[in-house]
Amino acid sequence: MAADALPIMHPSDSSSDVVVDTGRLLLRPWRESDAGALYRYASDGRVSEMALWPRHTSVEMSRQVINEFFIPNPCNFAMVLKATGEPVGCIGLVPEGDEHCPPAAGEREVGYWIGYPYWGRGLTTEALQGLIGWCGRTAGIDSLLLTTDLRNVASQRVAEKCGFVHMADTDFEGIPTRVFRLALVGARLEIRRAEEDPRRYLDLLLMADESEPMIMRYLHGGNLYVGSVDGSDVAVAVATERPNGSVEINNLAVAPDYRRKGIGRQMLRHIESLHQCRPIYIGTGETPSTLRFYESCGYRYSHRVTGFFTDNYPAPIVEEGVTLADMIYLCKRPAPAR
Repeated sequence: MAADALPIMHPSDSSSDVVVDTGRLLLRPWRESDAGALYRYASDGRVSEMALWPRHTSVEMSRQVINEFFIPNPCNFAMVLKATGEPVGCIGLVPEGDEHCPPAAGEREVGYWIGYPYWGRGLTTEALQGLIGWCGRTAGIDSLLLTTDLRNVASQRVAEKCGFVHMADTDFEGIPTRVFRLALVGARLEIRRAEEDPRRYLDLLLMADESEPMIMRYLHGGNLYVGSVDGSDVAVAVATERPNGSVEINNLAVAPDYRRKGIGRQMLRHIESLHQCRPIYIGTGETPSTLRFYESCGYRYSHRVTGFFTDNYPAPIVEEGVTLADMIYLCKRPAPAR
């Protein structure tokens, strides 16, 4: 438990080990005395089928699970219904090394389930939001990973309600699986428009564009935005307003240690929020991962400028085995008025 995640006492729970009070639920470590309640809900095949673990067949089996799996994991909690004091579900972090999808640095996987009588009441969403807050105060956790059976639409809706972003569909031990990610570092991101000399941010800008003269060219007429986490500048973006009313994002870069944490998406959303009624264009090379990233953010192919990189850069640029030649423009248009 993090030092700043102190136990919260509540009249409906006499112990001092409550980690989070969500309103209707208390999240606390499991106890051996919870075996009967665990069996009540974990013996329901509708729950175990969606959660992808074996259905419990006895109270003794539930007690064994608590003692051998739940209690040894300090980040696994019972969802206790405050109205009754009974555990009705489980939520927590998957033990490191047991993830269903390879995590990024500083990332932990979340798992959860709730008893069938409590489906559709918003309790799982409430519990996940509480856990996210706890994780955000826990040192060393920068992002959360979440995987669900592709058929488990209800669990996917819970993830989306809590801000998780669909990253990919994959296969885990023969089971079609949907992967989501939530960036906790991105939630701490502070974005400002830079008024000082832009050369101060040249090292970051050069991560996305190898040509300093090219950077200086679009900085002259563009707005430079800087993203900071805990006082450190970790991202930049340059946006230029075009005469035709559209906006072009000329540069978007994130420091290596802060990539895959949602910061690039946050920078894009900030610029989009400033220009909600305008089409926004992004030019990039044909680097596969870069194109996938922008497409996942809602940008779609618009047009290409043939030979842009070969004509404007002195040396070949090779990314992910691709020698860049044409500039590919993608566009995100404003939603139509209703």
